[in-house]
Amino acid sequence: MIRRAAFDIGSGVTKLQVATLDSNHKIINVLYGEERPVKFALDLKSSKGNTLSKDIQKEGIRVLGDMLNIARRHGAQEYSAIATEVFRKASNGSEYVDRVKRDLGMNVQIISQADEAVYGYRTLLALSGRNENDNLIGWDSGGASFQIATVRDNKLETYVGSLGASVSTALCVTEVQNKEFKKDSTPNPVPLSDVDKLRTVLRSHLTPPPNWLKGEVYSVGGDNSIFCLAATLLSSDSFTPLDVEILIKVTANRTDDDLETICRYKGTTNMDPAALVVPKLTLLHTVMLYCGITKVTYLRAIGSCAGMLVTDSIFSDMPKGVTSRL
Repeated sequence: MIRRAAFDIGSGVTKLQVATLDSNHKIINVLYGEERPVKFALDLKSSKGNTLSKDIQKEGIRVLGDMLNIARRHGAQEYSAIATEVFRKASNGSEYVDRVKRDLGMNVQIISQADEAVYGYRTLLALSGRNENDNLIGWDSGGASFQIATVRDNKLETYVGSLGASVSTALCVTEVQNKEFKKDSTPNPVPLSDVDKLRTVLRSHLTPPPNWLKGEVYSVGGDNSIFCLAATLLSSDSFTPLDVEILIKVTANRTDDDLETICRYKGTTNMDPAALVVPKLTLLHTVMLYCGITKVTYLRAIGSCAGMLVTDSIFSDMPKGVTSRL
């Protein structure tokens, strides 16, 4: 048996999962899982020079340092750490990864969208107990990008886009409402007329979907995902485009305070600000309609950590103790 820690540094949330794997490298016991919001994508969208600010970098390293210590306390012997879309886009994304190595001793790989799709799909299989021959379609959507994947004829097929919760929110503020986007910007209250305009903007960022992408789709994501928001507000892990449209009508024209009250009443664990609620639901609805997705079934995940944990080639020994320079 081996004990591993997977770190998934996303555009809006940093995730950790620690698990024990058997001799076949299948997960037999999850020892720890956590997600913490670190709003890299919102920070980048509000920057003037396409750079991650010193403040968000400091916060990101502090969170990673905490999680690294947690992984050590849970006896992790190996680790892997990936960084996603926002680090591909930021002009100083690789510099941040270098700083993580310098301050924490962690090697972080900035991965491609194709690799994101691989880990997302493996997460779906790990959580569902199904296999590639079942032709499942899996959807993973984060702060700045999404990936939809399936296996056809023993080949992984993907459909990807550079749209996520933070991106949708920024587009709502800047392109629909013609306002300057700042880290604390909110589009609320969002009238339904703005929702229609946002749908049009989002569709302009999508490419034609492949023929295999239609019908029922399984989604994976954590507490901050677009899927968790819809599932919790609906009190159902399965939903249709009509269900999401109803949620949009319920949440449109609401203030931040209104939406926070609704989310608390429904018991969401959503840690995103209320500013993201309508843009998240609009993104979900737009992609479903555009791709001909008739039903989404949500499986809760700690990012793509489960898919990472079963990928032997990306793991190395845990870093030795390094004192952060923060």
